[in-house]
Amino acid sequence: MNTARLLVALPALFCVGCPDGWDEPLGPVRGGHIDERLVGDWRCQERGQTNVIRLTIVPFDKDQYVFVMSDPVKRVNPDPPAPLRAYTTTVSGHDVMNIQSLEDQVRSDGWTYARLWFREDGELSIDPIRKEPLRSVPEDVESRRLAIGDLFASPELWEDGYGCVPFRDEDEPGS
Repeated sequence: MNTARLLVALPALFCVGCPDGWDEPLGPVRGGHIDERLVGDWRCQERGQTNVIRLTIVPFDKDQYVFVMSDPVKRVNPDPPAPLRAYTTTVSGHDVMNIQSLEDQVRSDGWTYARLWFREDGELSIDPIRKEPLRSVPEDVESRRLAIGDLFASPELWEDGYGCVPFRDEDEPGS
């Protein structure tokens, strides 16, 4: 699966750099923080789908992460991994992840917002924000932040995104 197809496999969350992305992050990198529970290798699958990706999350510095997506299946002529930058912005007491592709040309309108949280069973859930509930919100980032804060508890704000479990070597074919 080439990098472009890998991005298509996770359209709502990781189609960062897409023309329909947000024009800017919800806040500055300064003030982001690292949640050590997120750091590691994850086997992620879109809910209701069969495509699987390997998502590696590592701290870049004290404020932000590097996410690296790769295909856990392809062993011969693997495609280059898809790197992303990510950091949190606190919105009304809740962490929202700002995610941007680091591939080729970084686009100014290529931001995705998501919540990363752990379910009771320990599964990491990655849920991107839907644009529809925010269509009537003014285009400035402060209005967007306020609206996301107001709607944070509303299920309508979130895509039913991706479920992730720790990646194990036996998840790779031939291991």
